[in-house]
Amino acid sequence: HDTYLNDVIIHFYLSYLYYNLPRDSQRKVYIYPTTFYNRLCNNLRTIEQGFDVSALTQSELNHLGVRRWTKDCDIFKKQMLLIPICEDSHWYLLAVIFPGLLYDSSTMRPQTSIVVFDSVGESRVLAIQNILNYLVQEWKVKRGTVKEKERQASVNPTC
Repeated sequence: HDTYLNDVIIHFYLSYLYYNLPRDSQRKVYIYPTTFYNRLCNNLRTIEQGFDVSALTQSELNHLGVRRWTKDCDIFKKQMLLIPICEDSHWYLLAVIFPGLLYDSSTMRPQTSIVVFDSVGESRVLAIQNILNYLVQEWKVKRGTVKEKERQASVNPTC
């Protein structure tokens, strides 16, 4: 019979890898829970809580659903963010490299890299776009507003 990876196994293995890093390296990495991406993209709970969402963009609405997940952590001080994602019973991993360099103020171009680890080899452009949009919203919360020119630059993913 077929056996699939599940979120418990993925979480366990990522935690195992994390806790086997030297302590100095642990401070440079943030691993999102396996349920993060699903919550980011499916914001029904936010709507049910009675927020007035009429004036919000889709990115702002999505961020509302996960805004507390990093309340005690400034992800922009990390060197790497790891985001496990499961879509259609297939797991893959996004690694956000140097999220604190999201904007280079001199060129207005994103300096953060996103690497996709997918055994199927798909580009996962939608997932990259969703994570970039999340990073822009998180930047606004943690670092202040983002200029319109910078916001537009951030939604052209390259990997």
